[in-house]
Amino acid sequence: MAEEPRENAQEEPARKSGFLTIVLVAIVSLAAGVATPIVFAKLSNSKESSPGEPGQARLENDKREFISFGAVTVNLDSDRLNRFLHVDISLQIRESNKQEVEKQIELHKQILNNWLISFLADQNLEEIRGANGHNRLRREIRNQFNALLFKGGTEKIEDVLFQEFNVQ
Repeated sequence: MAEEPRENAQEEPARKSGFLTIVLVAIVSLAAGVATPIVFAKLSNSKESSPGEPGQARLENDKREFISFGAVTVNLDSDRLNRFLHVDISLQIRESNKQEVEKQIELHKQILNNWLISFLADQNLEEIRGANGHNRLRREIRNQFNALLFKGGTEKIEDVLFQEFNVQ
């Protein structure tokens, strides 16, 4: 019986050191988990802003231009077709793409206009209401125009802007 207290006395420092090791590993892991996204964000920002890249200076100097697409008026999808939507849109592009985009729009204006009329006529008042509805319309119009005009997944139309947006 005299030997049992000596064994417990030797196990207790070993337990404390094991517990301290686990706590230390947990703290280091937590710190690394917090620091990792911060470090990667700083590294990616420094890569994006490095002026030595050849295409970077061209993109910064490439101004945005706007092309007027025109106005469209459609009846909204409702029971009595008594609501209509009138929109006038402009397309935001880079200055370096202006001639190509204007040429493509001129060649495919009827197709784009027809798609736009069909797309807008399929909307109801609830779908176009508010900023979320407007942003969804702008995004879908931009995506479809890019898909119809530019094959291979290039997106030369950066944004669709409403010059007028009237519902009556």
